[in-house]
Amino acid sequence: MIIKRKELDRLIKIFLNEDAASAASAITLGVMSAAREKLASDLVAALTGNLVTRMLPSLYKLSQVGQKTLENPLGKELPFITDESPADEVKEVQRVLFSLRYNIGDSGPSKNGIDGKYGTSTTSALKKFRADKQLPNNLPPKQVGPATAIHLLAAIKKLGKVASATDKRPPPRDAMGSPEEIPLEKIQGLSSKVVDEPFAIDPQISPKEEPWTKSGRQATITRAWDRVEPETKNFISAIPAAMASLGLVDKGQGDGETPSKEKAANVINSVYRGPMEQSSAMYNGPYRWELRMRKGADDLDLDPKPTKGDYFFSRKGMSDDVFDNVNKAIKQYSTRATFVRKGGDRTGTYGEGGWPLQVYNIFEKHTAGDLDNHASKKSAAIKEAEPVIAAAYKKKVSGHAAGTGIDLSTREFSQAQLSKIIDRIEAISNVNFNIGSEADHYHITLAESIYKSLYEEE
Repeated sequence: MIIKRKELDRLIKIFLNEDAASAASAITLGVMSAAREKLASDLVAALTGNLVTRMLPSLYKLSQVGQKTLENPLGKELPFITDESPADEVKEVQRVLFSLRYNIGDSGPSKNGIDGKYGTSTTSALKKFRADKQLPNNLPPKQVGPATAIHLLAAIKKLGKVASATDKRPPPRDAMGSPEEIPLEKIQGLSSKVVDEPFAIDPQISPKEEPWTKSGRQATITRAWDRVEPETKNFISAIPAAMASLGLVDKGQGDGETPSKEKAANVINSVYRGPMEQSSAMYNGPYRWELRMRKGADDLDLDPKPTKGDYFFSRKGMSDDVFDNVNKAIKQYSTRATFVRKGGDRTGTYGEGGWPLQVYNIFEKHTAGDLDNHASKKSAAIKEAEPVIAAAYKKKVSGHAAGTGIDLSTREFSQAQLSKIIDRIEAISNVNFNIGSEADHYHITLAESIYKSLYEEE
């Protein structure tokens, strides 16, 4: 390939303006079509990686020790990044570790671990990173030298993006880029719902850019879309492709995108919720199922009888007998209703303390636990609980209000079937979620344990 001087000057100008995509597009204009796609991809990766490393000047200079560069023309040694270095230099190390999803804790102004100090979490994360890269295990724990700097920059260059010191989450990982990457298979356990042969469509169809449905669910999915986390958006945008790839969509005569989007819309209960919506959701969801559980247990005369709060709250050490009886009680109202646990712990609703307990007590005050007569009390209960939730959100935004939660309905698919669908969504979106269950839906939230203190609904 030959590039004329005038064209080269233009490309250099684009590069200096840090527009890698434009540079890739421009440089491929004169290339034969067979080589264009690969060249563009390689160029974007190279330029993006170089630009990312330039956002980490201290690490970049340290990685060039021994080499003669514009910044270091003599190739002389530079000070390592230690616990006595300026905070901004230590933050560069932390920003890379954070972006690569190493657990650096939750200290610092943004509670993301980026505080400019070699604390316990940062030191442990750095040790794990070195072990992953097979660096010597005797390197000083609170010091980054040229060898570690080179590996940190190589890893972040491959990722192609680095977090700022104020980001609350690391940059989202790339989803599958084309339909050809999506596995097509009928998974065992979904046979009753398989209506067609699996097929592949665009792995990322944003409901904001391409409306999925003409029903009211469209507004539910895209409400406050700008407040939804990028990874949550990636997860949602992969749902149509996941449905199609499992053979859950009747493709029809076209490319299958329209029925896949409609199928995906039917599965989503809610995404973003403000305080009043959260209050309503807590009442109409887990609290109403709590009332049903208590009424069902009385009607069936269950022994041992589930106690107050056994549905609404996460409970540690719940016995098998109580767990089974809770499920028996709620199945009086829906044969598909169930809830799950890990080990002996009941999972999927709220921690028994803080603002969820305040909200629960408000609901109890209005209804006195009476399922038969709760409807007339509902509006007042929801309204009184709203400011409690609003105050909690101001203190620590979490779950739906943080744009990290999604509710997936079990109306069309059972929880067992939906769990298999979620596995496929995660594979396509490259996003991992924690899954909790309620009687009629799955509640899923971004799963990195690093951010547990920020995003758990407790």
